[in-house]
Amino acid sequence: GVTELPPTQIGPYAVTANYEGPLSDGHFNLHVTGPEFAAIRQWVGPEDAAGVLVSRAEVLPDHIHAGVEMPTPMPAEPRLWIEIEGADGARVKGSIALK
Repeated sequence: GVTELPPTQIGPYAVTANYEGPLSDGHFNLHVTGPEFAAIRQWVGPEDAAGVLVSRAEVLPDHIHAGVEMPTPMPAEPRLWIEIEGADGARVKGSIALK
């Protein structure tokens, strides 16, 4: 099944996300509305991404697929961090709680 996450605002971007299957699989789908962007990167773990893999999302025609390597063990309060790089190179980031 698909689990919807609460929507969030990251800088000028409105972001909605969900994940498919068990959270541990790390299969996230994002929908981003706002100005043009150059790249989206995501990870689960600390805000500074220390010790976790940051991956670049794949932009598909109808959504953005974000494959995340999930940390083991999972943090007590896991968050999906999303960094959006605008077409101008400016970066904004925010997070969504995964519980």
